[in-house]
Amino acid sequence: MHTADTFHSRLQSLLYLLVLAAAPVLAVDTQFMHGLGDTRYHHLESEVVGRGYHLYVMLPDNYDSDDSMVYPTVYVLDGGGLFPLFSAYYRYLNFSEEIPDVIIVAISYGTDDFAEGNFRSTDYTAPSVEREYWGGAEKFQSFLSSELFPVIVAGYRSQSYRRVVFGQSIGGQFVLYTALTRPALFWGHIASNPALQRNLPFFLERFSYAQQTGSSKLFVSFGTGTPGLKSRGS
Repeated sequence: MHTADTFHSRLQSLLYLLVLAAAPVLAVDTQFMHGLGDTRYHHLESEVVGRGYHLYVMLPDNYDSDDSMVYPTVYVLDGGGLFPLFSAYYRYLNFSEEIPDVIIVAISYGTDDFAEGNFRSTDYTAPSVEREYWGGAEKFQSFLSSELFPVIVAGYRSQSYRRVVFGQSIGGQFVLYTALTRPALFWGHIASNPALQRNLPFFLERFSYAQQTGSSKLFVSFGTGTPGLKSRGS
């Protein structure tokens, strides 16, 4: 290509980028992303924690057809990253009748960056001598029980007696922490690759006098080769 042609091509590319930069940024319309189903958005400011959370609530396909039905509810931690994947898998398993209708509530920080407000390393963790900002799990439990659960039960036909929590990595640590300290908070606990490397002694000691779980259930899974969600403190 001649030098003049190269210059002309680069000039066109530059002008195209400038046009894109000047164009208004529009929100993505997700109505055709059927994997997200019927999803509603809420923003909840927590007085207990002192911060806000983004909530995505996905309803079963037949939610509006029978007002008498109430549904088990799955609470997904790190919802900003996991909700799209989680909801898509749920919908296909539900379509093949392998799992029942449920309401999914995804709890999101709206960012992966600690500096911009992702406090998963505080909210999901037991205390650790290695991390001064860990140890907010008890307060996060209080947020769930006193603020989030009442909002979901008041706004949706959610079964208050059949709640399930799902957490990955440090989110999995919160699941184990809750199963050991407040097992009645959820009917089911699912911990995926729980990260305990910074405060394993806490859990080993706590396990020796864990509360009776009653009818609550715990499932723990481990895998290799799958990177966890990362933020400060992970």
